Amino acid sequence: MSRRAVNVLLVTHLLVAWGAVALRVDLFPLTWAPMYSVREQGGTVDVPQWDRSRPLRALRRDGEVELLTETSLNIPLLSFWRLYYERAFGRPPNTHHHGNAPMEPWCYALRGLAPGQALYDADWSRRILTSVNATLEREPADPAFIVAVEAQATVAHFAEGDPDDWWKTEERVRLRWNERWSEGWSHE
Repeated sequence: MSRRAVNVLLVTHLLVAWGAVALRVDLFPLTWAPMYSVREQGGTVDVPQWDRSRPLRALRRDGEVELLTETSLNIPLLSFWRLYYERAFGRPPNTHHHGNAPMEPWCYALRGLAPGQALYDADWSRRILTSVNATLEREPADPAFIVAVEAQATVAHFAEGDPDDWWKTEERVRLRWNERWSEGWSHE
């Protein structure tokens, strides 16, 4: 390659990359990074505190309650909390959160979306239940098929603007395979 060709290549690359930055093309692969943060306006900031000693409680089709741990699902502890607990509480991965941040109007038009429409949309409860059953190699006809999963976390709610107005509360999330509940499953 000649020196002129190298210069043309470098200038073209820099124009494309910095052009994407200037136009806020957030999904351009050379300018997007998952460590970007997005701050949204709101009344409170909720910070979950995961108790890593608590397993997920699962209700099987036959009515038995089973405890799911990282060992039973054969995944590392940190991945267990990220993949199951965070998703159970509706916290998407950074890529989904960042991709759904408000964009410029032309970005929506370019992607064929209505203004404000989410670019990424996922049914986390269905994904979690499908993943757990697939990992444990259970089919829907199996009596040990998991139909509901319960996750718990302590969530600190911080009010913006008033540092004295915060509290902690236990929050529990139940993810269901279908809309019906087994009546025998207790909260404790």
